[in-house]
Amino acid sequence: MTHRHQVRSLTALLGSVAIAAMASALPAAAHQASRAIPAALQVDHLVTLVTGQRVLETASANGATVVSASPSVASPLVSFEADSAWYAVPAVAVHSVGAQLDPALFDLSALSKAEAATPGQVPVQVQWQGASAPGMPWLLHPTTITAGVTDGVVTTASGPALQDALAAGTLTTISRISLLGAVTAPSMPSAGFTLHTLTVNGIDFKGAPDTGDIAILINADDALRNAGVSFAEWYRGVFKVSVPDGHYALMGDFVHFSTSGVVAGGGPPAGGQEHMAIVNFTVHGNTTVTVDARSATARVAVLTPLPTDVGSATATWQRDSRANGGTAFATGWSIGGGAPPFNVYVSPGPAPAVGTQGWVTSFHLDSPSTSSTPYSYDVTYGGEGAISSVQRHHVRASQLATVATRYFSDIAGNQEMEIRPSFFPWQFFSTGILDIFSAPLNRTEYVLAAPDLLWTQTVVADANTFAGTTQDSPHVFAPGETTSADWNGGPIGPGVPVDTGAAASVPLIQGCPACVEAGMLELSVFPFGDNPPGHYGFPNFPTPGLTETDAYTIWQDGVAINTGQDPLGVAVPIASGPAHYRLQYSVAMTAPWRTLSTAETTTWSFSTPASTSTQPPTGWVCFSGTSLGCSVVALMLPNYQLPEDETGHVASGPVTFQLGVSHILGVSIAATSAQVSVSFDGGTTWVPAHVSASGANRFAVSYTDPTTAGTAAIRIHVTDAKGGVLDQTIFNAYAFP
Repeated sequence: MTHRHQVRSLTALLGSVAIAAMASALPAAAHQASRAIPAALQVDHLVTLVTGQRVLETASANGATVVSASPSVASPLVSFEADSAWYAVPAVAVHSVGAQLDPALFDLSALSKAEAATPGQVPVQVQWQGASAPGMPWLLHPTTITAGVTDGVVTTASGPALQDALAAGTLTTISRISLLGAVTAPSMPSAGFTLHTLTVNGIDFKGAPDTGDIAILINADDALRNAGVSFAEWYRGVFKVSVPDGHYALMGDFVHFSTSGVVAGGGPPAGGQEHMAIVNFTVHGNTTVTVDARSATARVAVLTPLPTDVGSATATWQRDSRANGGTAFATGWSIGGGAPPFNVYVSPGPAPAVGTQGWVTSFHLDSPSTSSTPYSYDVTYGGEGAISSVQRHHVRASQLATVATRYFSDIAGNQEMEIRPSFFPWQFFSTGILDIFSAPLNRTEYVLAAPDLLWTQTVVADANTFAGTTQDSPHVFAPGETTSADWNGGPIGPGVPVDTGAAASVPLIQGCPACVEAGMLELSVFPFGDNPPGHYGFPNFPTPGLTETDAYTIWQDGVAINTGQDPLGVAVPIASGPAHYRLQYSVAMTAPWRTLSTAETTTWSFSTPASTSTQPPTGWVCFSGTSLGCSVVALMLPNYQLPEDETGHVASGPVTFQLGVSHILGVSIAATSAQVSVSFDGGTTWVPAHVSASGANRFAVSYTDPTTAGTAAIRIHVTDAKGGVLDQTIFNAYAFP
């Protein structure tokens, strides 16, 4: 089940031009009896669906899980939690799930286990009819097990052929495609409840008995009760399930694709509509209810102040039981950009009498390609209680914050992705969407601002492989606010989330990136971060052309006490009394999409208790889940404000830039000195730069770049008033003509 203390979320990329994301939020009160899980402790997974979409699961700053995928632009993607598992299913395949397709093929946890030994390959077993195996171009490395049974794998490249066959209905001689190695969870015991037969009639949008669409059923009294959360599929207008007496909610998701045309190059039929029909009812003995797609009459739409012609949208229904959490269901679809027209409707209705429900619609829309100045809109509307009959939203300029955003890339025309999911304090499941773009890019991004609406952002540097995933610290924007954001601006060193003050508006629980408590040094430092601090990038999955080597060592009074790959979720016993520590973190990475900042070593030196005398800000906790007895380790973070363009180039000749210095979570300690050197021959020789103080924790740096083309390495040495030291060397930090 999904419970508030788990902080779960789900996202899905819609097509080659859009990515849908779902992030979760949770009130701080929900954590009072739980242990905080730092983002770094949650394992990242990259899996492949049997229809070819790749799904990336990462962790956000507050411990929420974020999952992204890449299905066909022609088919929406539905995501939901049921029977204690998260599913991501292309809508075109929904009618086959549970019958021709094993549900485990879309179970993210089951896929992660099945693909552990062979990433990117889904091991499947195909049961077929006839004297000989049918043509299965989507099945690679086929092995006949017995008559009518063939094993093999489906990959990212071959999966779309299976999706096309599902859409075309040509798999007539195939009985079942199952995930090899999937384990079916045992059904929950009745726990002494008397069970009754619940008969659910389903009526499609044409008024006919429905076949193939799905429903999410939740016990509104207790999400942990027998049959608490489950999903089912209609066949000839009915499905039946055994449930105890009680209050229930059911959401029927009715998807219909147009048969009037096909997508160029193949794929599911063009266009369509989705009806999300919700009913609340009571079971006393054997009960029959009817869910009618035609009750979903409120169409989801948005109108922006400036013209937009491409983007995507999502709609999320969240249903909480009176006890023990709840469930959520989301759908996402593309708008414009070659995507077929697709309309989504919801059934309006009052707030439920038992438990609560939330309804959220989110939109990401881009300026027309003819616009001389690129811009975008990210807007979210939602609330708990009743679902309004008015789902067409008018965005007003006075409601927006403005973010002047630059996406850096040293490879011109690099295909990247970005997403800005949002959530309200009551949500444990939220949806946001973004599309693919060519970097470098300067864009004005308009974001709906509200005091109870939290925004995060994720950028993926390589749209083809999901490599280079970087996240932003969460923000709450004010209407009329103007701010800026630079993504992947060099030089690139380690990164951590920073305190933006968001917890003052939206209760948050975030894991401290460097703290001490109860004789333990706790670290969650990421290998990649840009300028200014606040973005943090994950270690990369193995991908073609990418090499990455990460390593760290922690010394206590000159003795190594811990080593590893990345200091993410690391807890190390330390001395009870005063001691001196050194954390050295080296990261080397090259990839087709990044040729600068290829190797760096950062060393922090600090002492206890001098550098560990400050409690974390509101909303930040140690690994134990509390800020009591928790102290921040005042590691310094550099902010290189190089005069570089968006491709990472700095002009030849005299160079002047500002070097800013801050401490983790805003600990107030003065930086007392800085030394900077540069090398233009790969570190063989170093030239000292002229450095002078230019304000509180700021230093002016000047030197001269050569007139011939090349790259520069930068080395800094910074000290603070508590004896802390920051040493950092970054090779290929920038290029010069």
